[in-house]
Amino acid sequence: MRAYIVSSNPKFPVKALVVGKHDAKPGMIVYGSVKYIGQFIEATITEVLGHKDDPGIEISQIALEYGFETQFPNEVNVEIENISDFVLPNQKENRRDFTDKLIITIDGDDSKDFDDAINVVKNEDGSYELGVYIADVSEYVTENSALDKEAYKRGTSVYLADRVIPMLPRKLSNGICSLNEGVERLVLACIMTISKEGNLTNYEIVEGVIKSRYRMTYNNVNKIINDDLEMKEKYSDLVSMIDDMVELSNIIRKRRHKKGGIEFDVTEYKFSLNEDGSPKKIEPRTRDVAEMLIEDFMLQANETIAYNMSIMNLPNVYRIHEKPDQDKLREVFKVIQGMGIDLKQTKNDIHPKQVQDALEKINESAYQQILS
Repeated sequence: MRAYIVSSNPKFPVKALVVGKHDAKPGMIVYGSVKYIGQFIEATITEVLGHKDDPGIEISQIALEYGFETQFPNEVNVEIENISDFVLPNQKENRRDFTDKLIITIDGDDSKDFDDAINVVKNEDGSYELGVYIADVSEYVTENSALDKEAYKRGTSVYLADRVIPMLPRKLSNGICSLNEGVERLVLACIMTISKEGNLTNYEIVEGVIKSRYRMTYNNVNKIINDDLEMKEKYSDLVSMIDDMVELSNIIRKRRHKKGGIEFDVTEYKFSLNEDGSPKKIEPRTRDVAEMLIEDFMLQANETIAYNMSIMNLPNVYRIHEKPDQDKLREVFKVIQGMGIDLKQTKNDIHPKQVQDALEKINESAYQQILS
């Protein structure tokens, strides 16, 4: 009996004759390679995703259609077998020991891997020591290894509605390269001294070892900040540091705003699915104090690293935002003014401070969501 694959892509409406061995049955979603034989098309099935009515099959289909590979090649799987699930004594040599510090991770409730951790200490002179610790993946992903080439090919982890397709195998992304609570992990540490005015006065960037004291969530940290007695009692040894974190975050944010930093308060949404893969609910992601302080600390670390790279004349890749087209920006300002919102305009270019002023006035408008 002959079997055919019918393309699900309306831009490529073909029917291909299946050749070779396969385990697919009629009605299944499959992935394959096609070959033209004269006027005919033959297909070899390389992966069977499942039946078209299986839970989550649409997401799997989308992932494959857009070229996201769900499986790692065999040479990568062989390579990770030799990677230890815990930090070895020789790996700690010549690294700074931070395991006695009160270091924590703060992530979403549903996070499975933890890339960064933080620690804040307030000094007697009113300055702060901010430590940002990033998982040292380079210890395990060595140059030109199978892991390195596969990670380069993937470029990033991909977050879909009901799953993550990781850039690195889960043994690394959820294991030895994840700053899990209570276990030693290798990190790159950026230790910064920040004055009470928000200025960076000193810093050092070192390889280190940490042991995260707590896996905290945004939700629980926000409860502590909002004086939830039960949560404050549960994490009593964190309360003072979290207070210091909020203080430092406010200082950093105020200084960035003074320098012309712009924040577009655009709501993001997250999707919840039922077991059968059907949509359950779509709700806005909360962006409360805990979420913002992590943003502030990561931005501070990024700026410090960029500054260090710059003064050392080291090559580096930067992501930038191009300056907006001034004619388009003026047109937007005219539209906003036409809605009864008074904005300052000058004959010269519109600068970040004017955009800041516009956003603040927009926030008081009924059209804030649209105009922002």
